[in-house]
Amino acid sequence: MTSSSYRKAPKHPFPAGVHDCVNVTTHLLKEGHKYGIDVNRIGVAGDSAGGNLAAVVALQVGEIKRRGSDSQRKDTLPSLKYQALFYPLLQAVDFWLPSYVYNNDVTPSLLNRNFITYLLAMYFGLGSSNATHYGNIMAKGGHIPLHVREEYSKHVNRSRLFVNQIPGAPSSGRENPASQNGYQQGKSRDSLDPYATVPAGSKGVTVDWETHNLLAHQISDPMFSPLFSTNVSQAPPTFLHVAEFDVLRDEGLLYAQKLRAAGVHVVTFYSIGGVHGEITKHGFSLLEFKRGDVALQKMFSFVNETLRAL
Repeated sequence: MTSSSYRKAPKHPFPAGVHDCVNVTTHLLKEGHKYGIDVNRIGVAGDSAGGNLAAVVALQVGEIKRRGSDSQRKDTLPSLKYQALFYPLLQAVDFWLPSYVYNNDVTPSLLNRNFITYLLAMYFGLGSSNATHYGNIMAKGGHIPLHVREEYSKHVNRSRLFVNQIPGAPSSGRENPASQNGYQQGKSRDSLDPYATVPAGSKGVTVDWETHNLLAHQISDPMFSPLFSTNVSQAPPTFLHVAEFDVLRDEGLLYAQKLRAAGVHVVTFYSIGGVHGEITKHGFSLLEFKRGDVALQKMFSFVNETLRAL
Protein backbone atom coordinates (compact mmCIF):
# COMPACT_ATOMS: atom_id res chain seq x y z
CA MET A 1 0.00 0.00 0.00
CA THR A 2 1.30 3.44 -0.94
CA SER A 3 -0.12 6.63 0.55
CA SER A 4 0.27 9.65 -1.69
CA SER A 5 1.22 12.97 -0.17
CA TYR A 6 -0.13 15.93 -2.11
CA ARG A 7 -0.34 19.71 -1.91
CA LYS A 8 -3.34 20.91 0.05
CA ALA A 9 -5.59 23.95 0.10
CA PRO A 10 -5.78 26.76 0.98
CA LYS A 11 -2.07 27.22 0.26
CA HIS A 12 -2.30 25.06 -2.85
CA PRO A 13 -5.86 25.16 -4.23
CA PHE A 14 -7.44 22.96 -6.88
CA PRO A 15 -6.14 21.41 -9.08
CA ALA A 16 -2.69 21.16 -7.44
CA GLY A 17 -3.55 18.13 -5.31
CA VAL A 18 -5.15 16.36 -8.26
CA HIS A 19 -2.03 16.79 -10.37
CA ASP A 20 0.14 15.44 -7.54
CA CYS A 21 -2.00 12.33 -7.12
CA VAL A 22 -2.12 11.69 -10.87
CA ASN A 23 1.67 12.05 -11.05
CA VAL A 24 2.25 9.62 -8.17
CA THR A 25 -0.13 7.07 -9.67
CA THR A 26 1.31 7.23 -13.17
CA HIS A 27 4.84 7.02 -11.74
CA LEU A 28 3.97 3.83 -9.87
CA LEU A 29 2.31 2.36 -12.95
CA LYS A 30 5.42 3.11 -15.00
CA GLU A 31 8.14 2.45 -12.43
CA GLY A 32 6.52 0.34 -9.74
CA HIS A 33 8.63 -2.69 -10.61
CA LYS A 34 11.63 -0.79 -9.21
CA TYR A 35 9.94 -0.88 -5.79
CA GLY A 36 8.90 -4.52 -5.98
CA ILE A 37 5.35 -3.64 -7.06
CA ASP A 38 3.43 -5.66 -9.62
CA VAL A 39 2.27 -2.84 -11.89
CA ASN A 40 -0.46 -5.06 -13.29
CA ARG A 41 -2.23 -5.27 -9.92
CA ILE A 42 -2.47 -1.60 -8.92
CA GLY A 43 -5.66 0.16 -7.84
CA VAL A 44 -6.59 3.42 -6.13
CA ALA A 45 -8.64 4.08 -3.02
CA GLY A 46 -9.68 6.97 -0.83
CA ASP A 47 -12.32 8.21 1.56
CA SER A 48 -14.27 11.48 1.61
CA ALA A 49 -12.08 14.11 -0.10
CA GLY A 50 -9.60 11.31 -0.77
CA GLY A 51 -12.41 9.42 -2.46
CA ASN A 52 -12.83 12.40 -4.76
CA LEU A 53 -9.14 12.33 -5.64
CA ALA A 54 -9.15 8.56 -6.19
CA ALA A 55 -12.16 8.79 -8.52
CA VAL A 56 -10.59 11.64 -10.50
CA VAL A 57 -7.22 9.86 -10.71
CA ALA A 58 -8.91 6.72 -12.07
CA LEU A 59 -10.55 8.73 -14.85
CA GLN A 60 -7.37 10.66 -15.61
CA VAL A 61 -5.32 7.46 -15.90
CA GLY A 62 -7.96 6.07 -18.24
CA GLU A 63 -7.72 9.23 -20.35
CA ILE A 64 -3.91 9.05 -20.45
CA LYS A 65 -4.15 5.44 -21.58
CA ARG A 66 -6.69 6.36 -24.24
CA ARG A 67 -4.46 9.10 -25.62
CA GLY A 68 -1.48 6.74 -25.63
CA SER A 69 -3.46 4.09 -27.48
CA ASP A 70 -4.73 6.63 -30.01
CA SER A 71 -1.17 7.74 -30.76
CA GLN A 72 0.06 4.12 -30.88
CA ARG A 73 2.68 4.82 -28.24
CA LYS A 74 4.62 1.78 -27.09
CA ASP A 75 4.89 3.04 -23.51
CA THR A 76 1.17 2.96 -22.77
CA LEU A 77 0.46 2.74 -19.03
CA PRO A 78 -0.80 -0.45 -17.43
CA SER A 79 -4.43 -0.01 -16.47
CA LEU A 80 -5.68 0.48 -12.94
CA LYS A 81 -7.38 -2.72 -11.86
CA TYR A 82 -9.87 -1.27 -9.37
CA GLN A 83 -10.95 1.79 -7.45
CA ALA A 84 -12.37 1.76 -3.93
CA LEU A 85 -14.31 4.90 -3.03
CA PHE A 86 -15.52 5.38 0.53
CA TYR A 87 -18.25 8.02 0.89
CA PRO A 88 -16.60 10.26 -1.72
CA LEU A 89 -17.31 13.94 -2.25
CA LEU A 90 -18.21 14.21 -5.93
CA GLN A 91 -20.05 17.46 -6.64
CA ALA A 92 -20.61 21.08 -5.62
CA VAL A 93 -23.85 21.73 -7.51
CA ASP A 94 -26.63 20.70 -5.14
CA PHE A 95 -26.23 20.85 -1.38
CA TRP A 96 -29.92 20.04 -0.97
CA LEU A 97 -29.96 16.48 -2.22
CA PRO A 98 -32.16 14.25 -0.03
CA SER A 99 -29.11 13.03 1.88
CA TYR A 100 -28.25 16.63 2.77
CA VAL A 101 -31.82 17.45 3.77
CA TYR A 102 -32.25 14.40 5.98
CA ASN A 103 -28.73 14.06 7.38
CA ASN A 104 -27.40 17.60 7.75
CA ASP A 105 -28.19 17.67 11.46
CA VAL A 106 -27.84 13.95 12.18
CA THR A 107 -24.08 13.97 12.66
CA PRO A 108 -23.15 17.67 12.55
CA SER A 109 -19.87 17.07 14.37
CA LEU A 110 -18.72 14.80 11.53
CA LEU A 111 -19.83 16.60 8.38
CA ASN A 112 -22.59 18.98 7.35
CA ARG A 113 -23.54 21.32 4.54
CA ASN A 114 -21.88 24.50 5.79
CA PHE A 115 -18.65 22.78 6.75
CA ILE A 116 -18.40 21.17 3.31
CA THR A 117 -19.01 24.44 1.47
CA TYR A 118 -16.50 26.20 3.74
CA LEU A 119 -13.86 23.62 2.85
CA LEU A 120 -14.76 23.74 -0.84
CA ALA A 121 -14.40 27.52 -0.90
CA MET A 122 -10.80 27.08 0.27
CA TYR A 123 -10.22 24.16 -2.07
CA PHE A 124 -11.33 26.29 -5.02
CA GLY A 125 -8.87 29.03 -4.09
CA LEU A 126 -11.19 31.64 -2.58
CA GLY A 127 -8.96 32.01 0.49
CA SER A 128 -9.36 31.03 4.12
CA SER A 129 -10.45 34.54 5.14
CA ASN A 130 -13.30 34.50 2.60
CA ALA A 131 -14.27 30.86 2.94
CA THR A 132 -17.15 31.40 5.35
CA HIS A 133 -18.69 34.11 3.17
CA TYR A 134 -18.51 32.16 -0.08
CA GLY A 135 -19.33 28.90 1.68
CA ASN A 136 -22.59 30.33 3.01
CA ILE A 137 -23.59 31.44 -0.48
CA MET A 138 -22.86 27.97 -1.85
CA ALA A 139 -24.80 26.30 0.97
CA LYS A 140 -27.89 28.33 0.06
CA GLY A 141 -27.57 27.50 -3.63
CA GLY A 142 -26.74 31.07 -4.58
CA HIS A 143 -23.64 30.14 -6.56
CA ILE A 144 -25.58 28.76 -9.54
CA PRO A 145 -28.27 30.64 -11.51
CA LEU A 146 -31.36 28.75 -12.59
CA HIS A 147 -30.51 28.42 -16.28
CA VAL A 148 -27.08 27.02 -15.41
CA ARG A 149 -28.52 24.67 -12.81
CA GLU A 150 -30.86 23.26 -15.43
CA GLU A 151 -27.81 22.50 -17.57
CA TYR A 152 -25.98 20.98 -14.61
CA SER A 153 -28.97 18.75 -13.86
CA LYS A 154 -27.77 16.51 -16.69
CA HIS A 155 -25.03 15.48 -14.28
CA VAL A 156 -26.43 16.02 -10.78
CA ASN A 157 -30.15 15.35 -10.67
CA ARG A 158 -32.26 14.51 -7.63
CA SER A 159 -34.96 12.96 -9.79
CA ARG A 160 -32.65 10.04 -10.59
CA LEU A 161 -32.67 8.87 -6.99
CA PHE A 162 -35.20 6.06 -6.97
CA VAL A 163 -35.60 3.33 -4.37
CA ASN A 164 -35.06 0.51 -6.83
CA GLN A 165 -31.68 1.94 -7.86
CA ILE A 166 -30.08 1.45 -4.46
CA PRO A 167 -28.15 -1.84 -4.40
CA GLY A 168 -28.04 -3.51 -1.01
CA ALA A 169 -31.03 -1.69 0.45
CA PRO A 170 -34.03 -3.72 1.66
CA SER A 171 -36.75 -3.65 -0.98
CA SER A 172 -39.72 -2.61 1.14
CA GLY A 173 -41.13 -1.93 4.56
CA ARG A 174 -40.02 0.10 7.54
CA GLU A 175 -36.41 -1.09 7.24
CA ASN A 176 -35.98 0.25 3.74
CA PRO A 177 -33.52 3.13 4.30
CA ALA A 178 -34.38 4.53 0.91
CA SER A 179 -38.03 5.04 1.76
CA GLN A 180 -37.01 6.69 5.01
CA ASN A 181 -34.48 9.04 3.46
CA GLY A 182 -36.16 10.92 0.67
CA TYR A 183 -35.82 8.70 -2.36
CA GLN A 184 -38.67 8.74 -4.81
CA GLN A 185 -40.77 5.67 -5.50
CA GLY A 186 -40.38 5.82 -9.28
CA LYS A 187 -42.70 8.80 -9.65
CA SER A 188 -42.01 12.15 -11.18
CA ARG A 189 -40.19 14.78 -9.20
CA ASP A 190 -43.08 17.21 -9.56
CA SER A 191 -45.57 14.80 -8.01
CA LEU A 192 -43.46 13.54 -5.14
CA ASP A 193 -40.25 15.46 -4.54
CA PRO A 194 -40.57 17.06 -1.08
CA TYR A 195 -37.49 19.21 -1.70
CA ALA A 196 -38.84 21.28 -4.57
CA THR A 197 -39.19 24.30 -2.30
CA VAL A 198 -35.76 24.15 -0.64
CA PRO A 199 -32.98 26.42 -1.93
CA ALA A 200 -31.56 24.97 -5.12
CA GLY A 201 -30.73 27.94 -7.31
CA SER A 202 -34.41 28.40 -8.10
CA LYS A 203 -36.59 31.50 -8.09
CA GLY A 204 -36.49 31.65 -4.30
CA VAL A 205 -32.73 32.06 -4.14
CA THR A 206 -30.76 35.22 -4.80
CA VAL A 207 -27.90 34.42 -7.13
CA ASP A 208 -24.54 35.88 -6.17
CA TRP A 209 -22.95 36.47 -9.54
CA GLU A 210 -19.50 37.13 -8.14
CA THR A 211 -19.48 33.69 -6.51
CA HIS A 212 -20.89 32.07 -9.63
CA ASN A 213 -18.23 33.64 -11.83
CA LEU A 214 -15.48 32.58 -9.44
CA LEU A 215 -16.65 28.96 -9.21
CA ALA A 216 -18.35 28.11 -12.51
CA HIS A 217 -15.29 26.56 -14.11
CA GLN A 218 -14.21 24.50 -11.10
CA ILE A 219 -17.66 23.11 -10.31
CA SER A 220 -18.13 21.71 -13.81
CA ASP A 221 -14.55 20.52 -14.25
CA PRO A 222 -14.34 16.68 -14.36
CA MET A 223 -11.01 16.98 -12.54
CA PHE A 224 -13.11 18.06 -9.57
CA SER A 225 -16.45 16.37 -10.22
CA PRO A 226 -16.39 12.96 -11.94
CA LEU A 227 -20.15 13.35 -12.35
CA PHE A 228 -19.37 15.90 -15.07
CA SER A 229 -17.10 13.57 -17.01
CA THR A 230 -18.36 12.84 -20.50
CA ASN A 231 -16.65 9.44 -20.56
CA VAL A 232 -16.38 7.21 -17.50
CA SER A 233 -16.32 3.95 -19.45
CA GLN A 234 -12.58 3.55 -18.90
CA ALA A 235 -12.93 3.65 -15.12
CA PRO A 236 -11.76 0.41 -13.48
CA PRO A 237 -14.04 -2.00 -11.59
CA THR A 238 -15.40 -0.01 -8.68
CA PHE A 239 -16.23 -0.59 -5.03
CA LEU A 240 -18.34 2.33 -3.80
CA HIS A 241 -19.28 2.68 -0.14
CA VAL A 242 -22.07 5.06 0.89
CA ALA A 243 -23.44 5.54 4.39
CA GLU A 244 -27.12 5.95 5.21
CA PHE A 245 -26.69 8.96 7.50
CA ASP A 246 -24.02 10.74 5.46
CA VAL A 247 -24.76 13.96 3.58
CA LEU A 248 -22.56 12.69 0.72
CA ARG A 249 -24.60 9.51 0.29
CA ASP A 250 -26.63 10.54 -2.75
CA GLU A 251 -23.80 11.81 -4.93
CA GLY A 252 -22.11 8.46 -4.40
CA LEU A 253 -25.25 6.68 -5.57
CA LEU A 254 -25.50 8.97 -8.59
CA TYR A 255 -21.91 8.17 -9.52
CA ALA A 256 -22.47 4.43 -9.14
CA GLN A 257 -25.44 4.83 -11.48
CA LYS A 258 -23.34 6.78 -14.00
CA LEU A 259 -20.57 4.17 -13.96
CA ARG A 260 -22.99 1.28 -14.45
CA ALA A 261 -24.65 3.06 -17.36
CA ALA A 262 -21.22 3.26 -18.99
CA GLY A 263 -20.66 -0.48 -18.57
CA VAL A 264 -18.32 -0.34 -15.57
CA HIS A 265 -18.59 -3.14 -13.01
CA VAL A 266 -19.70 -1.54 -9.73
CA VAL A 267 -20.23 -3.05 -6.30
CA THR A 268 -22.10 -0.65 -4.02
CA PHE A 269 -22.07 -1.14 -0.27
CA TYR A 270 -24.96 0.81 1.27
CA SER A 271 -24.08 1.00 4.95
CA ILE A 272 -27.41 0.87 6.79
CA GLY A 273 -27.07 2.96 9.94
CA GLY A 274 -23.67 4.14 8.72
CA VAL A 275 -22.15 7.61 9.07
CA HIS A 276 -19.43 9.62 7.40
CA GLY A 277 -15.96 8.61 8.56
CA GLU A 278 -16.99 5.18 9.77
CA ILE A 279 -13.95 3.36 8.36
CA THR A 280 -11.51 5.59 10.27
CA LYS A 281 -9.43 3.83 12.92
CA HIS A 282 -8.76 5.93 16.01
CA GLY A 283 -7.15 3.25 18.16
CA PHE A 284 -10.00 3.53 20.65
CA SER A 285 -12.93 1.16 20.24
CA LEU A 286 -15.57 3.60 21.48
CA LEU A 287 -14.72 5.92 18.58
CA GLU A 288 -14.89 3.22 15.91
CA PHE A 289 -17.87 1.89 14.00
CA LYS A 290 -18.71 -1.75 13.35
CA ARG A 291 -20.28 -0.84 10.04
CA GLY A 292 -16.94 0.60 9.02
CA ASP A 293 -15.31 -2.76 9.65
CA VAL A 294 -17.97 -4.39 7.49
CA ALA A 295 -17.27 -1.89 4.70
CA LEU A 296 -13.55 -2.63 4.83
CA GLN A 297 -14.15 -6.38 4.73
CA LYS A 298 -16.47 -5.92 1.75
CA MET A 299 -13.79 -3.89 0.01
CA PHE A 300 -11.08 -6.48 0.73
CA SER A 301 -13.29 -9.21 -0.73
CA PHE A 302 -13.99 -7.08 -3.80
CA VAL A 303 -10.29 -6.39 -4.39
CA ASN A 304 -9.32 -10.04 -3.91
CA GLU A 305 -12.01 -11.24 -6.30
CA THR A 306 -11.09 -8.58 -8.86
CA LEU A 307 -7.39 -9.43 -8.78
CA ARG A 308 -7.99 -13.18 -8.85
CA ALA A 309 -9.96 -12.71 -12.06
CA LEU A 310 -6.99 -11.17 -13.87
